[in-house]
Amino acid sequence: FGLSRADLHRLLTAHVQVRAEIVADVTRFTAAQFEPGAFVVGVHYRGTDATHGWTGALNHYRTSDVPYGAYADEVRHALEAAAPRTWQIFVATDEVECLAFMRREFGDRVVAADEAPRAHAGGQAVHLDRDLAVSNYQKAKSAIVDALILAATGYLVKGRSNLSDASLAFNPALPY
Repeated sequence: FGLSRADLHRLLTAHVQVRAEIVADVTRFTAAQFEPGAFVVGVHYRGTDATHGWTGALNHYRTSDVPYGAYADEVRHALEAAAPRTWQIFVATDEVECLAFMRREFGDRVVAADEAPRAHAGGQAVHLDRDLAVSNYQKAKSAIVDALILAATGYLVKGRSNLSDASLAFNPALPY
């Protein structure tokens, strides 16, 4: 609605307080997983509920999946710009297959929150799956943790998703 990312950040920090235990989880993760001085590219791939057939065109949703390779290509572009620095990739995704793809493409340089709930491509969306052995609180907490970790990266590769949009509000200087 025309607000700058800096204004969104100001409103967010003035009116929203992330629980201390969630901030602590993010701090522990980044301290343990991000190498000191490494250029970290954050990748957020939203798959299981991000497409909505032909009607999606009317609602600004994708009508088909974006190939994982398109995200990998953008990661490579960001890494070229950061060369010769040491680098890592943080992947936040709701799809098991996306994480596996990124690990095949970039090897042990990929880190992810292993406790994050994930589904299979084409399956039920994580936040709507009542059979998933994870509470709704854990699903929501995982999303907030992912958004905050993505905000702590040096460059964000994202699609259309409110989760990665929130990362930009948490860190208005984050290039994407």
